[in-house]
Amino acid sequence: LWLSPHSVPGSQSQTFYTLSGTATSAPSEQGSFPYFAMASTIDMSVISMAEKHNDIAEPETVFSALVDELIWFALGFAVIQGLVYFGYLPQVNFGFLSPIGGRSNKDVESSKRRCAAKALCAAASAGQHSAVLEAWDHEKSKGALPLDALKDSAQALTLLAPERLVSELTGHLTQNRAGYSQPTTMHALLETIVQSNRPDLAEALAKAMEETLEVSRTSRAQEILIGGFAAAGDEEKVQEIEGKSTGTEANDATALSHSTAIRGFLKSGKLDVAVKRMVSMQGSGLQVPPRAVTELFKAACSAESVSVRRILDGLGDSIQLPTECLALLLADCLQREDVELARCLDRVACAQEAPTHHSIYEPLLKLFAKSGDARAREIFERIQRDGFFASEGLCGRLLALCGEGRNLQFAEVIVAYLRARSMMSLAIFKTLMKVYVNCGRYDSACDLYEQVLAAGLEPDHVMYGC
Repeated sequence: LWLSPHSVPGSQSQTFYTLSGTATSAPSEQGSFPYFAMASTIDMSVISMAEKHNDIAEPETVFSALVDELIWFALGFAVIQGLVYFGYLPQVNFGFLSPIGGRSNKDVESSKRRCAAKALCAAASAGQHSAVLEAWDHEKSKGALPLDALKDSAQALTLLAPERLVSELTGHLTQNRAGYSQPTTMHALLETIVQSNRPDLAEALAKAMEETLEVSRTSRAQEILIGGFAAAGDEEKVQEIEGKSTGTEANDATALSHSTAIRGFLKSGKLDVAVKRMVSMQGSGLQVPPRAVTELFKAACSAESVSVRRILDGLGDSIQLPTECLALLLADCLQREDVELARCLDRVACAQEAPTHHSIYEPLLKLFAKSGDARAREIFERIQRDGFFASEGLCGRLLALCGEGRNLQFAEVIVAYLRARSMMSLAIFKTLMKVYVNCGRYDSACDLYEQVLAAGLEPDHVMYGC
């Protein structure tokens, strides 16, 4: 291709070139270009390309337009999503994609049910049983409820509308058989009703569930009912339920049902019935739970009309008293200064060969030290053989009690123990001086002055006053 030079009118020094044709030979003279006869078609192509280049937009304009389109698309999508969420537009499902446009009606309903159940439980926790009953009336026909919500509803029905409890709960459970696991639901409902002190309603519900839902009454359900009627003090009803559960007398009931009945009778204050239960349980070859024995005597200590000695006689020697129980009784003896019962408990502990424990020997030492009982010295020597260490504080307290009870013999045993271990302090000397004074041993009290100085101690005004 060759450029043909030509001048433009009106221009003096500028030379323009035009593409034209094809050349078969080079120009003959330097600086000059021959004209060819062939018509030029390339001129129009170049001009056309230039015009198209002028029509292309700048890059910034294209990017701005793209951003605007994305913004408007996002706004449109958000509006459609909101309309579908609030139900103004139907949901679209493309099969292989998850539902687009919002949640399904089933999900929305499930979410509402969960919120309603949470609100029901919150009202129950706040003690607003009327609000719980209102929520139950609204939700009971819409499907199964969480077990916690069902228990709260049962409690509200028991307290506010007991006449509706059996019919509405059985109807709800029948309508939603698949939503509740059995017999867990029965146990939870019976426990809730029994805790509201209505074992009669619990028994009626159990019977209705047996007949309507064909749910057999388990041993756990029987134990719940036994505990409820025992807590109400209904001994005859307890025996009736035990007879139905085993087909024999109450003595043949299981260990767990015996324990449940004992706890219930203790709660109702029928301690003598609880004692009979324990003896019957022990006679049947079943072990009486130590916790039940402790709870029995704890209730006896708090009940002024019940004699602990009578309960001890009722239990006899067949049932051992746990260490915790002995400690509880001896602490009560120390508080009431009941030396006779303490002696009885001391004999029981020796017969049972109870382990030496500070919660047992400390009350005995304090009681016997004040009462002047010679058993104090025996216990003190025994604990030393068993490897126990009597602190200075305990020895000082025992010395003070010896002074109150004028128990000089035991006081001298304690002082010998302290001297052997170089534990004689000024406080011990002052307490021992009071013991001597109370016992009329004034010469021994005066002799302590020299002993105090020999120990490197300085007597205070209290000792000089004595």
